[in-house]
Amino acid sequence: MSFTSWAFVVFLALVWSAYRVLPHRGQNVLLLLASYVFYGWWNVGFLFLLSFSTIVYYSSGLMINRGSMTRGERAGASLWLIVSAFAFVVVRWDGLSWSLAPLSMRWDPSVASSAAWPVLAGTCGLVLLGNLLHPWNASLDEATRRRVSLWAGIAANLSILGFFKYFNFFAANVQGLLGDLGGPAADLRLDIALPVGISFYTFQGMTYTIDIYRRRLAPTSRLPDLALFMAFFPVVLAGPIERASRLLPQLTGVREVHPGQTSRGLYLILQGLFKKAVLADGVAVTANTVFGAAGPASWIDAIAGTFFFAIQLYCDFSGYSDMALGIGSLFGIQLTTNFRNPYFSRNVAEFWTRWHVSLSFWFRDYVFVPLGGASGGPLRWVRNVMLTFLLTGLWHGAAWTFVLWGLYHGALLCLQRLKETWKPRAPARNPLTAGLSIAGFFVITCYGWVLFRCRDLQHVVDFTTILVRDAGNLHLTAPLPPETTLVALPLLLVLELVGFLSRGKRLDEVLPVPVWTAFYAAMVFALILGAGAVSSQFVYFTF
Repeated sequence: MSFTSWAFVVFLALVWSAYRVLPHRGQNVLLLLASYVFYGWWNVGFLFLLSFSTIVYYSSGLMINRGSMTRGERAGASLWLIVSAFAFVVVRWDGLSWSLAPLSMRWDPSVASSAAWPVLAGTCGLVLLGNLLHPWNASLDEATRRRVSLWAGIAANLSILGFFKYFNFFAANVQGLLGDLGGPAADLRLDIALPVGISFYTFQGMTYTIDIYRRRLAPTSRLPDLALFMAFFPVVLAGPIERASRLLPQLTGVREVHPGQTSRGLYLILQGLFKKAVLADGVAVTANTVFGAAGPASWIDAIAGTFFFAIQLYCDFSGYSDMALGIGSLFGIQLTTNFRNPYFSRNVAEFWTRWHVSLSFWFRDYVFVPLGGASGGPLRWVRNVMLTFLLTGLWHGAAWTFVLWGLYHGALLCLQRLKETWKPRAPARNPLTAGLSIAGFFVITCYGWVLFRCRDLQHVVDFTTILVRDAGNLHLTAPLPPETTLVALPLLLVLELVGFLSRGKRLDEVLPVPVWTAFYAAMVFALILGAGAVSSQFVYFTF
């Protein structure tokens, strides 16, 4: 169920209508059920992994904080996990069908094949093992118990993430190495699907246990509250990666939805739809043609493909984030702003305070700082920066191109630090200087997107060769985006420029009424003309 589908429109309308008439606890139950339906819409089996991750973080948080779990807490967590294994793995949901016209739903329940029963048996075994180990863990001294509980929870979740996201990547590389050494050529890869959103909710859950370990957050004894934090449907698929210390209190506390929150939510949803349906899906035609071409492209093809991919990726991901923030606002929940006009950055350090903010700050606070941050001298700082960006690249996907992209940004940050050491950076004294800095770094950013988008390292070499050796070849063979998209590009520029100059304010907060009314009307008109012609899934769902 995508934010841009009619199914989601019906889903959101029903959930929001019921939400407005329920008390606080009823609202949370509704949101949890809605979040599980929303996530299970992609693949019901993935809900078991989400439930498993939730139980691990829940148990780990309680053990870190107070060293034990009550019998009721252990029984609730055990039952939740076993029921999840049965309901989401053993029971088959492919017999469920529904229709909007006329509105109807049908389900022919059945039980899965024998291959699913080992999952249920293994789950029961893990539950039994966890309960048997509880007294031993509780008997450890406080410092040891806290460390064991923290790392056990993190290791369990990172192991699941690593298996689904990186097993085939490493297996393919081992297979290639064995082939080069004359070893067996058997295919070591497995036929496994990447659970949508697993990178996001795994990292989001880690903020819960790590902040408890750092004594910055008290754990919740209510499992449904943590389950809602892990599965909250606006953010579960592609973020923003919320901190438990920020989102969990909003979920456990009483909320009120004010008219200002509703108007803000509707504006953000409109803005996100405009970015995704009109711009991202429109320019994807050109970007996909250039980067997916089997033969060599011309220089102008490479330039156009790179530029339009930069627009596609930004509008696709920031469009999703805008809609997530807007949906959260409709329910009285304030989510983290994930994008702050990143293409107006003047250097790489500024870029990472504007692009995918929740991820960049996550790596800063939970990887870079624990490694030592800037302490210990310049060489250690370089090591910490490069390792952090290496992991940032790997987080995006199991491919050497993502590793190279991460190292590229790490190297840029090191070069910036070196330049500022020799010649401290002074703030731009006039708009022209600032504009040139922004334009120059946008070019640098775009080449980084080449590394990000190419299929493999050889594709990177071929694409770079075209940019260097074929410079000036203006023979364009790639198709241009639809006219609606081309006309909408200036609207995007105005939208971004106003946001940059006003530090993130809405158009209706800084522009005269006739101007912002006309602008919003133009966005709606562009949606009517451009949406639906070419539709694609959100890019970051694959991460």
